[in-house]
Amino acid sequence: MATKTDSKSNSAIAKKSGMGSALPVLLILVIVGFAWSFYSYQQAKNQLAVLTDPKQANELNAKQTEELLAKVSKLVVLPNEKNPVVATINDVEVLAATQDFYKDANNGDKLIIFTQSRKAIIYNEAQNKLINVGPILYNSSSGQVTSQTIPADRLTIDLRNGTKTSDLGVQTRDTLASNYSFLIIRLAKAANANYTETTIVDQTKDDKKADIVNALQKQLNAKVVKELPVNETTSSAEVVVILGKK
Repeated sequence: MATKTDSKSNSAIAKKSGMGSALPVLLILVIVGFAWSFYSYQQAKNQLAVLTDPKQANELNAKQTEELLAKVSKLVVLPNEKNPVVATINDVEVLAATQDFYKDANNGDKLIIFTQSRKAIIYNEAQNKLINVGPILYNSSSGQVTSQTIPADRLTIDLRNGTKTSDLGVQTRDTLASNYSFLIIRLAKAANANYTETTIVDQTKDDKKADIVNALQKQLNAKVVKELPVNETTSSAEVVVILGKK
């Protein structure tokens, strides 16, 4: 079941399309990119719930879509495909935490999905600049997310910023990402911004990753607990890291 925090993260992309009825194909929006994969189908399904909600949509009419594609076509050869899905990126911090494809994007950039050609483009309209171009990775026969098994030597991390320092989550993510053993699958805000120390909630099922948890604890100078603090939403990650001021 999607949580309040998940719902907030889900609104990272607001659907915009000239074919408003479309579109189960939005199931692919969160799986564009090269290097990063979701840790389970159910997690991806939960994150997609808001994307497929018509109430969240702001329609982009056919003329606007045509004008947008005309601009992009001057920068890159577009697939010969009608009615691509066009979306606006609204929370790049959350998206960049899960997929490198979005790391150079900005809020307001357009995400263009050519479903038949399996191609995705991030375009900055204000600068008339391509931010990224890449393939779409999804199961075309079922429309389901293609999940991959997390290697045993990697620790899945749900990273939450529990401070008022807005970029602390991104900074910490980038630091941890340099260590192969740490796989950050989610970046979000904690239930409140008043945490005074960094906390690691250890949800691992056994001791097989104890060494990795210890390494994470030392790097963040954090305390390790077994229970989530009050008001914090549950997570499927092996550890939840809540960043504090210290």
